[in-house]
Amino acid sequence: MLVAAALAACSKSEPPAASKPRPAAEEAEAQPAVRVEAEPARPDPFEPPQGALPPGFPYEIMEGDRIRGSSSFTVDGLVHYDVSLLSEGEPEEVANHWQGALEKRGIRVVRQRVDAEDHERIVLFGEDDEGVFHRVGILRATAAEGEEARPVKVNVYIGKR
Repeated sequence: MLVAAALAACSKSEPPAASKPRPAAEEAEAQPAVRVEAEPARPDPFEPPQGALPPGFPYEIMEGDRIRGSSSFTVDGLVHYDVSLLSEGEPEEVANHWQGALEKRGIRVVRQRVDAEDHERIVLFGEDDEGVFHRVGILRATAAEGEEARPVKVNVYIGKR
């Protein structure tokens, strides 16, 4: 009888089963699954289809240029553009084309040229009347002796610095 009384006393001191804390695994099983639908991904920055200029890009590229990649994004209401091209023209010819295009927009162009042993590079840059930065980088790696001339890589950036 003494043992029965002791067991009865112990069972009274434990909280009822409903108020006992459950292990995390049991709790997870008891929770109904909630399915959250993710928003469809939207490209940010905007990347147009391969070989296309982003909408609103303000310049025409040279005839025969191939678009390697392009994107645009908006910050504080200003659309920024980044366009990469391959050109078959000579670096000076390509630089003259882009300098003329920049100057038509009223940009006072700064032109820098670097001739190195392994490449030649021309950089054109300036700001328009609204303070938007325009930069065109033109690069051609020097071909090894007996190798065909390499294409000219052109990168055009428009936006805030």
